[in-house]
Amino acid sequence: MKAAPGFWFVLVPVLWIHAVHAGNKFEIIGGGVSGSGDAKLVFMEAVLYGAAGVSFLIAALAAFVPRRNALFLNYANWRQSAAFAVVLGVVFLISAIALQ
Repeated sequence: MKAAPGFWFVLVPVLWIHAVHAGNKFEIIGGGVSGSGDAKLVFMEAVLYGAAGVSFLIAALAAFVPRRNALFLNYANWRQSAAFAVVLGVVFLISAIALQ
């Protein structure tokens, strides 16, 4: 499938204008929008809490369903998988608490 030559003359300016006017406050050169630092910290805190929750869920599944779930590689080393997921969850949790 080949695009018509005029297609690129319309698409490129539309994409460029959209990028300029989108106003992504996290990627503006010169410090960004006033107050965007707090928004970044709140977002990062939420991501870290979510990652900690997922890590603890994976650890619980590795411990309570040993040798039954090939997705977590628990057939042979489920204890190591659970321990690593707990350590990773603790690191994420401490990082999120440190951002407060």
